[in-house]
Amino acid sequence: MTDLSDISSADNLRQEQALLEFSNAILQRISTAAPLAEVLNFIACGIEAIEPEMRCSVLLLDESGRYLLRGAAPSLPQEYNTALDGVEIGLSVGSCGTAAYRGEAVFVADIANDPLWVNFKELALGHGLAACWSSPIFSSQGKVLGTFAVYWPTPQQEVSSLARRYVETATRLAGIAIESAQREAVLLGQLEELRRWQQLTLGREGRVLSLKREVNGLLARLGEGPRYGSVSGEEDAA
Repeated sequence: MTDLSDISSADNLRQEQALLEFSNAILQRISTAAPLAEVLNFIACGIEAIEPEMRCSVLLLDESGRYLLRGAAPSLPQEYNTALDGVEIGLSVGSCGTAAYRGEAVFVADIANDPLWVNFKELALGHGLAACWSSPIFSSQGKVLGTFAVYWPTPQQEVSSLARRYVETATRLAGIAIESAQREAVLLGQLEELRRWQQLTLGREGRVLSLKREVNGLLARLGEGPRYGSVSGEEDAA
């Protein structure tokens, strides 16, 4: 007779191994500087594969920290994503707007009858979304970067322990991905500023060399020696 505890232990081990592989796959994409949208879509699709009825959404806070922008939502209706793009966070702004505003997870078991969704329930219900769990995504410094949400087509009493473990892990890794992308954007901005400065400097040096050549040419026509020594760009640079 098979011991049920052995079956349960084996199932838990498989689940933990799958979660580890999922986490490593996300980190591998982050470490190779994959585009943020690609990483977030991979995370969302991975969560949806755990329980097929779930639909995931990642929203990103803009620089002002007031508005949520589209990050990834591979399985949600396009019209729904568009309607939420740019929404201002606050109380009673659905699960995501409230989670970002409070800085804490918000679980709404029944969108149709929850006051947090009073202004958005028609939108959600019209697209077949009946329950939502949204968690804030934090930076390493504790700053809210966005939200990670899971939707269901029917009201839910609770989130399964498996889904909870996956989503909590995914939310932390999404924070790492967003921070990494932000640092890269800052670095690229600094490099672009350096390129512009170099172009201005080289352009200015080129104009000075041209002026020196003109002065020397004028003096030569007047029968005088050059005022400036070598004005060759290569020799000056040397």
